[in-house]
Amino acid sequence: MNEALLSEATATAEQLAKAWGLELGSKLPGASCSLVLEVGVDRVLKVPFSHAEEADSWATVQAFSGHGGVDLVRFDPASGAILMPRLRPGTTLNTSGLDDLEQVDVCADLILKLRGAPLVDAIPIATWYRELYTIADSPMVTTAREIYADLSRES
Repeated sequence: MNEALLSEATATAEQLAKAWGLELGSKLPGASCSLVLEVGVDRVLKVPFSHAEEADSWATVQAFSGHGGVDLVRFDPASGAILMPRLRPGTTLNTSGLDDLEQVDVCADLILKLRGAPLVDAIPIATWYRELYTIADSPMVTTAREIYADLSRES
């Protein structure tokens, strides 16, 4: 993780905590383009790194709220920071104990709910694909690159 980006996101989190009257807790694992911090036991503050496409994700979070997505408690458009409820238990599908078909059912249910959400401007998919080649390798990124290559050949 880039220490300069992490330091900048930490400073932003501290400024927002002061302005919004929040008490920041521990850093949560798993984020690659943002800093995610506990806020009490029931909320999190997500501060995207300055270069990340997530800087405008608050608009998508707001649109998906009530349609299967997490609620947006508060946001800062200047930094892209989002205050939102902490999801419990926080289990990912691949560690949920659900079999493959049950996992597909969960995804399909979410997709159907999200179809009712209003459309928002988001990162163009071509830009997202290009950025796949500028981020560190991981099994998920490798799979995404393979899918993109397959889709590109089919079009």
